Amino acid sequence: IEKAIKDADAVIRQYPKSAKAHNARGNYLVSASRWDEAIRSFDEAIALQPTDSISFANRGNCYLRKLKHDLAEKDANESIRLDPKQYLAHNLLGNINFGLGRYAQAIPSFTKALEITPRDAMLYCNRASCHHQLGKNDEAMADVEAALQIDPACAHAFKVRGSIREVRFQYKDAIADYNKAIELNGIYAEYWRDRGRCLNYLGEYDKALLDLTKAIELEPSSDYAHRLRGDSYAYRKDYARAVENYTKAIELNANDSVTFEARGGCQFELGKTDQAIKDYEEAIRLNPSNASAWNRRAVYMMVTKKDLPQALKDYTKAIEFDPNTPLYWNNRALAHDELGNKELAAADRAKAKLLGGK
Repeated sequence: IEKAIKDADAVIRQYPKSAKAHNARGNYLVSASRWDEAIRSFDEAIALQPTDSISFANRGNCYLRKLKHDLAEKDANESIRLDPKQYLAHNLLGNINFGLGRYAQAIPSFTKALEITPRDAMLYCNRASCHHQLGKNDEAMADVEAALQIDPACAHAFKVRGSIREVRFQYKDAIADYNKAIELNGIYAEYWRDRGRCLNYLGEYDKALLDLTKAIELEPSSDYAHRLRGDSYAYRKDYARAVENYTKAIELNANDSVTFEARGGCQFELGKTDQAIKDYEEAIRLNPSNASAWNRRAVYMMVTKKDLPQALKDYTKAIEFDPNTPLYWNNRALAHDELGNKELAAADRAKAKLLGGK
């Protein structure tokens, strides 16, 4: 890549007014993840040829990589205005909406891109990812299979299929897909990260740690990978190392309720109850519907503070947000027992048993 960039620099010195040369240099810089420099190259290309839809789409992709969604969307729309059949711009709009969690809005953009370029496996993968996030896994699987028919060596298709199989609890099949994705293209952190997550579910924590450490090496800024590695340590009851990883995840992203809750649980296990309650309360502040955080805070109130009425309220909140978890009903039954509410305790235990709990 560096040689290609130097060659592009030489071409630009010879033809400084060539928009095509500046655009090519920008693409090489994108390959090197040098987003700011790439943006400047695309700026030059656009200044020299302001009607070129590709340069706008390319610059928008760089803005997306820098999480500047407004600027990315502006470039995508301008690219489409210049050329309504510019599939790169429709794909970019889809990726912008996907990155913002607007999965339903992303699907029409990917569909439009596919109408223009129907033999692009990655477009099917992108749309499959949207369906997967919306819980429409039959549609997602259909798109993945279409991608693999077009390109049997499409690593991302195997990654997405692994994610679908994972939520269907087909963990060994999911691992096989993640293995294939890594075999085909092991430079992407998310492939290692997702396999590590699946290995956690299988209880293979040592292998999971190796994968998640590799994911972090490839993408040190991934708060999710740090959180998952924290989970691995927590499952191994290495709570101190788990706290270290959760803390790093929080440094990278202080808005994830799940990470605060998980760190609080480890703090509680380490006997650091003051820190634990702070984490539980921050988890609830960030996501008031986090049932697990309400349950953990209830345990703290019951065990540490001996505040049974508050514990009862917190268990009720957990049940309100997640009525299908037997643990919450059983835990509230314990609080009712302590308060002398025997009939209510019996009713909660019966509900837990109905849901499959012990």
